[in-house]
Parts: sequence; C-alpha cells; structure tokens
Amino acid sequence: MSRPVSGFMQSSRIARVMMTVPEVACHLKVDQATVYRLVKKGKLQGIRIGKVWRFNPESVERFARSYKRYGKKFTVTN
Repeated sequence: MSRPVSGFMQSSRIARVMMTVPEVACHLKVDQATVYRLVKKGKLQGIRIGKVWRFNPESVERFARSYKRYGKKFTVTN
C-alpha cells in the first residue's frame, strides 16, 4: 500500500487559485501576447511550470492597480 504524497492536497488547492495566461489577459483586457511581453519585461510576475505560466491573482491585481493609479496604459513594446 502506498502512502499519499506529502502536500498533494495543498498543491492542488494552490493550483486552483492561480490564474492562467488567458485568465490574466481577460482580466486586464489585453491580448495573451501582451501578458507574455509583460512577463518578459519583468512588469508582471508569474511562475512557469513546464511550458505553462501561472499568476497569483493578488500580484495581477496589484499590477493593474499600479498602472491605473499612475494613468499608464497596458502597452508594451518589444
């Protein structure tokens, strides 16, 4: 009989809370490519699990508020 993996339930609970790229793009009302550019420029923090990016909802909201507060737009150039 095998033992359950330690912290498995905690990890799956965290995964449900994290946002995906399409969810972040929808929340910020930008294209998915813009989300990737924001991450590449270091303006939006996320974690990469394999080939998939995940974002903490609080950090996404903090990013959105900071740009709204200073009147900046969500435009990112390469």
